[in-house]
Amino acid sequence: MGEWSTAGWTWGNLGIQTNATEGQFQQLRQELQSLHSLLERFSPVAGTVDSIVWMPNSEGDYSTRSEYDILALLRFGEAWSNSSPSCFSVIWEAPFPQRIRAFGWRCAHNRIPPKEELSFRGINLSVNNLLCVYCAEVVETCDHLFLGCTFAKLMWLEVFDWLDVSANLGGELVSSLGLWIQECRNKGIKNGFASKVWLAVLWSLWCYRNDIVFNNVKACPSDLGWSVKFKVWKWSCAGNITYSKCDYYDFCKNPLFFEG
Repeated sequence: MGEWSTAGWTWGNLGIQTNATEGQFQQLRQELQSLHSLLERFSPVAGTVDSIVWMPNSEGDYSTRSEYDILALLRFGEAWSNSSPSCFSVIWEAPFPQRIRAFGWRCAHNRIPPKEELSFRGINLSVNNLLCVYCAEVVETCDHLFLGCTFAKLMWLEVFDWLDVSANLGGELVSSLGLWIQECRNKGIKNGFASKVWLAVLWSLWCYRNDIVFNNVKACPSDLGWSVKFKVWKWSCAGNITYSKCDYYDFCKNPLFFEG
């Protein structure tokens, strides 16, 4: 495995013996070099017994919380660092109707069934039927439907203008909430209000998309803009004394004043 010297522990050939050909030996040597580069960060301590340590936890003990933090960071990106609110807590703790919370949870896990997902599940759709219902140019995926589509971008631009926020939500739905909350926080907008707006945009786009598919409604960005503002106002009024005295049109003119 290795040996002790005055300088400390030195990793050897790890006890690997081979009768490989020259070409195979060269490949093996490259793999050993890669392994050594990983092992260099770890050195045995003389006179101690080996033990298993869970590195993500400062105390070395495994916890489901630390594992969740790692998985959340891998899935949702840098926006979900320890200083950022948990995706689940933002959605579940916000005062939304239960079905809206469930929708938000599904969005955060990319579990909304756009046409691409329906096709993957075995539903027979023609090539043309796979296209986005808004732009009819790109295969309908969650990322495209809620972020990448020209229609969705117009909707987000209207929201940016409404709240005086300039944000780059990226191209992935699962990380967009964290990016949006971070941008809103830079403007002094509370997490709860930011999450309401994010969910209102997604819920409006999804419901409007279904109206187009099942009721032959024609897409109109201005209608959707009012729908988003109304949902945010309605959800904010629920059980909130301050908002209960807030007129919808006054709210649309200055939403952050009433958010307080």
